[in-house]
Amino acid sequence: MKKRVAIILSLLTVMICATYAMAQYRFYGGEDWSFIESSTHPDQIKAKIKLLMIEASQQSAIFSGNPILSPDEKNFGRYIAGIDNFYSDDKNKVIPLYFAIKVAEMQLNGLPQEQVAVYAQAVVKKLKDMGLAH
Repeated sequence: MKKRVAIILSLLTVMICATYAMAQYRFYGGEDWSFIESSTHPDQIKAKIKLLMIEASQQSAIFSGNPILSPDEKNFGRYIAGIDNFYSDDKNKVIPLYFAIKVAEMQLNGLPQEQVAVYAQAVVKKLKDMGLAH
């Protein structure tokens, strides 16, 4: 009986901690991206981690019914430089990776920089309105 209670209490503790952690951390963004860049990992490993983040964002977006990119897109690596450039500006670090991928796609598709900037500003405004950015 004591063992069963201990197991239940342990599971409850894990569930509460996981819920708290998820509530504190809403999305991958520029801070996470910069953390990877500032790590001591070799560049090849950094690129693989970034690629995995892009792929995970794409897969979760497809699952939710709102794909970021075309479901046929397979060359996620071509987005890394654009996202690196986007997050190099500190004011963009509050923007979730989902939107940074969209910015990189807009740039790769040749949209004017002014149009890309308007999109990024609209995202920041929406995040502020939702209380997710300062």
